[in-house]
Amino acid sequence: MCVPAGVAVSRPFSLTLQAHALELHRVWLALLAGSTAAMLAWGWRAATDRVVVHEHSASVQVGERVHRRTVTRPRGGAVDVDVMRERRIVAEFSRAAGERLQPGQAAEVQVGGVRVAGVVTDVDLGEHATRVVLYAGTPEGEADPFVGGDSVQVDVAVGTASPLGFLAAGPGAMHGTSEPAR
Repeated sequence: MCVPAGVAVSRPFSLTLQAHALELHRVWLALLAGSTAAMLAWGWRAATDRVVVHEHSASVQVGERVHRRTVTRPRGGAVDVDVMRERRIVAEFSRAAGERLQPGQAAEVQVGGVRVAGVVTDVDLGEHATRVVLYAGTPEGEADPFVGGDSVQVDVAVGTASPLGFLAAGPGAMHGTSEPAR
């Protein structure tokens, strides 16, 4: 078969596939290298990141407003001053949680969809439960979230752990193995 000059000739289909098959291993090798790098990065992050471990309350009693506190925060060269309206809150936790709860720990009170910062002031370790007294409030002039009668839950930061530590320990096994909260 003679092909005149200037006429394009296509290769047979089987030869084209063979030519690409010889190059596919490079594509798969690049994908393998990329996925291995991603898995190593995820593993490093899972082993070194720290997440905050919380204890969650079983029941909560919200008291009346008890006192006001002035909070100052530096803002650039100025200082912001907020007058806080605080409430006394008594929350019950499990007996096992009492070993990790201490005065001075940061707490977060969730009232409906609003989160209010608080501080634990007293921990009473009972026979069947742990009672915690804390104060939480909002700046003067903001709406008081405790007035609406919404459900209330208290979360107290008790330590930190790595995500890999959570996976390795399994559910419920993290008690007593966390570092103190910072």
